[in-house]
Amino acid sequence: MNDVCYEKVISVAGKHQVLIFVHSRKETTKTARAIRDTALANDTLGKFLKEDSASREILQSHTELVKSSDLKDLLPYGFAIHHAGMVRADRQIVEELFADGHVQVLVSTATLAWGVNLPAHTVIIKGTQIYNPEKGAWTELSPLDVMQMLGRAGRPQYDTYGEGIIITGHSELQYYLSLMNQQLPIESQFISKLADQLNAEIVLGTVQNAKEACKWLLYTYLCVRMVRNPTLYGLAPDVLKRDETLEERRADLIHSAATILDKNNLVKYDRKSGYFQVTDLGRIASYYYITHGTISTYNEHLKPTMGDIELCRLFSLSEEFKYVTVRQDEKMELAKLLDRVPIPIKESLEEPSAKINVLLQAYISQLKLEGLSLTSDMVFITQSAGRLMRALFEIVLKRGWAQLAEKALKLCKMIGKRMWSVQTPLRQFHGIPNEILMKLEKKDLAWERYYDLSSQEIGELIRFPKMGRTLHKFIHQFPKLNLSAHVQPITRSVLRVELTITLTSSGMTRWLGAQTVLPVSFRHLILPEKYPPPTELLDLQPLPVTALRNPAYEALYQQFKHFNPVQTQVFTILYNSDDNVLVAAPTGSGRPYVLSLPF
Repeated sequence: MNDVCYEKVISVAGKHQVLIFVHSRKETTKTARAIRDTALANDTLGKFLKEDSASREILQSHTELVKSSDLKDLLPYGFAIHHAGMVRADRQIVEELFADGHVQVLVSTATLAWGVNLPAHTVIIKGTQIYNPEKGAWTELSPLDVMQMLGRAGRPQYDTYGEGIIITGHSELQYYLSLMNQQLPIESQFISKLADQLNAEIVLGTVQNAKEACKWLLYTYLCVRMVRNPTLYGLAPDVLKRDETLEERRADLIHSAATILDKNNLVKYDRKSGYFQVTDLGRIASYYYITHGTISTYNEHLKPTMGDIELCRLFSLSEEFKYVTVRQDEKMELAKLLDRVPIPIKESLEEPSAKINVLLQAYISQLKLEGLSLTSDMVFITQSAGRLMRALFEIVLKRGWAQLAEKALKLCKMIGKRMWSVQTPLRQFHGIPNEILMKLEKKDLAWERYYDLSSQEIGELIRFPKMGRTLHKFIHQFPKLNLSAHVQPITRSVLRVELTITLTSSGMTRWLGAQTVLPVSFRHLILPEKYPPPTELLDLQPLPVTALRNPAYEALYQQFKHFNPVQTQVFTILYNSDDNVLVAAPTGSGRPYVLSLPF
């Protein structure tokens, strides 16, 4: 493929600039060097950069400014590379040199096609297969990527015409020919995600019932394509004659999606009225972009007694990773990683869940990987890791499982900070050498004790006096919580806890290892009686009926002239106030007359 690429480049060398797209960062350097070395061997390097050209001096001066060793090696010959792994200053120099016409051949990844407006006369796409971690396989470039890359060739404001070259296998030739001739219609993939999209609309409040959902579906591209190409979507060819807007089909799709959501407790679906009711689980799934399949897995496996091992395994079972597979050439490296990660994995390395679990822990441990596909898989897994673990935390929190919620939250922080909770919290600060951090982690000293040490004592502790002041500053920048609590019993089973939290420092709001524990003693707590004692019956003078001070009311109580002791005690509160009163008195205590008091 490099030979074909060289032939295409040399055919326009010295006449036009060439932009070559490859699909990995390493491949940019390999391709640029291969073309340069072939040109040196064939004595054609002068076609790219003439001896007496001003560009040679400009390139030479800029070579001293760049930091990338690969770029330093290529730039003097009129070649350059561009990818997201380079520092911003190097990328900017390359972009300026290419825009000014000094760099003749630029080898780049697809980031240049999407991110920077940098056209060329000739664009070459070297290879069309890329690794797709979502599917766990090598796939062809998407039509949008191909069009975006080739769109860099011959831009109207820069050139009169352009040339686009695709280097691919013979079996894919017809595919790209039809793509260029616009013979492939773009079909909707919305049905596969309909349940999750419907849940999002319900959570937003834009859809409240099945009728509104059908109307919402009418405005989607799916409905447009179903009308244009009904047979592809499982409809009869003549369906449009009796149902132009496919109302029946839309109702079926919405009912099926709503049933799936109801089954997984994402919404409450009343089949008779068609109304939807949002649930906490549905909100979490919508906010964190979790599929209903993943929620179903979590519902099945979540238990309040789970530990870190089970929690990591549950994460690895998420539907988002269903296409991740274990390849034969990865097993040796995965076995090495398995020995280096801290949380044990029970599954065999033959299972994809074990691979996902290993790569998650390798990411937190900041372990370096060798294989390209394994690195791509780790990037894919960790892109969703924080989101999925946060969703797990929210679900557990809603269920009221305190211990498991703490474990899930701690894992969220460890993923975000890329460090384990057992490591020193100082790893969250930049500028501390790794050797110093490892020394601190080997010391058998509680983190709280470091607050009591002076900068000199810290320097002596690590046997590096110069770092004492820096570490002392970072330690006291770390947030510390002061807690105080007041406990008040309401009943024998309900306590009212008033907690006061004071933060001693400000800055970032997310820290790992900043937890504070406050023991609350119940030793001298006086609880109410199990059964509250009855109200004491006071020795009161019986109240006469004339206390009603209304002849019409007094006529209601002609059977007696005085109220009994119970009636006398409750008379004032019942007759002279509007308060709610509970009167629990034994039989024969005159309760009916109490109830008939005119209040």
